[in-house]
Amino acid sequence: MANYVSNKVVCSKDFLDTYLFDFFPCGPDNPMSEPYISFNKLFGLRSLSEYQEKIGVHIYYGFDFSWAKRDDGRYEVKFCTRWEYPIQAILKALELSHEVEWFAVEESCVFVSKFYWDNGAKEDIMPLMDAYFAWSEAHMDLEESLEDWDDSTWYYLQSIEENWKNWESKDGFQRYRDTPVFKVMPPIE
Repeated sequence: MANYVSNKVVCSKDFLDTYLFDFFPCGPDNPMSEPYISFNKLFGLRSLSEYQEKIGVHIYYGFDFSWAKRDDGRYEVKFCTRWEYPIQAILKALELSHEVEWFAVEESCVFVSKFYWDNGAKEDIMPLMDAYFAWSEAHMDLEESLEDWDDSTWYYLQSIEENWKNWESKDGFQRYRDTPVFKVMPPIE
């Protein structure tokens, strides 16, 4: 069984339209009636298979995906990937728009990551573990009501005073490249 990573991208409508909405995720000969969310346009690629071959981890469509406008006018895009953070897509998104925030959490809920731009791509992390599991157990109804593409971590973060800690990377986030997230050891107590 694969572990899944829940992703939430916070972006402008322009970024969503320009880089994430994709009516041709499987190539120019296979148009969709509704847009998919893909990483193809971030890299100027024409299909999911080309993306997987040249870049790597793409969205896991078995859990579907969503996008919704927030009260602040930005959009939240939610989806899952298998095993890994889509680190190359994360870094490219931040490079293309310094306003993007990208959150990711692997299903074992050891820590949650927040990627953002501050004179370069940065990652802040926050441990989850016991506090999150206690909250999750107390909110089981919410947990059971969520769609597959959604994650209770996003609601947990809204209910606490967030305490992010920067996790510096000097090597382009090699810790996430071709590595399942459950094998990544964050610097948390």
